[in-house]
Amino acid sequence: MRKSLIRLVSNSNPFNRVEIDILKYIYKVLNGEVPQTGVQSLIRSNIKGTYALNGSELMYFYALYKMNYLESGDFSSIENVEIPKMYDYNVNFLQDVSAWRSTDHNVIAANDEDAHEAMDYDFDYGEEEVSSFINDYVETGDSHDVFDSEITHNLHEPINETRIIIKNILKEYKK
Repeated sequence: MRKSLIRLVSNSNPFNRVEIDILKYIYKVLNGEVPQTGVQSLIRSNIKGTYALNGSELMYFYALYKMNYLESGDFSSIENVEIPKMYDYNVNFLQDVSAWRSTDHNVIAANDEDAHEAMDYDFDYGEEEVSSFINDYVETGDSHDVFDSEITHNLHEPINETRIIIKNILKEYKK
């Protein structure tokens, strides 16, 4: 198992070469801007395959890009990096309120708007690019009849804070 590229919130050191390369790639794909719907553009650009990122890491770099955006695109000039707090969200799309049909996915994101955008892509294309499938009561062919969505935290603490990571390591060690 490889080490995750997601930094701890307390690590504000300048970007390393890998992070700069990924951020420059995002800058290029998003045409040097911070669009409202950048996740879908990134997924279509095959950033996951190019840099061997998992869905959580893709969402992390998207948030990292937005928080540290420079018009010049020179991410190597940033001395004090802002690290996004990444949360585990449950995104529930309600298909038909009267029938209580819905689909649930987990998404790691910096905020609920990013989580919703990521789930929109996965829902529209029927893939798990950035989310993890939980359960589904949506019938095939009816998937575009979504009337509402609900986004909640699975954990109220960011996944990239030290004490959460230490607890997880201790749990694994005890096994």
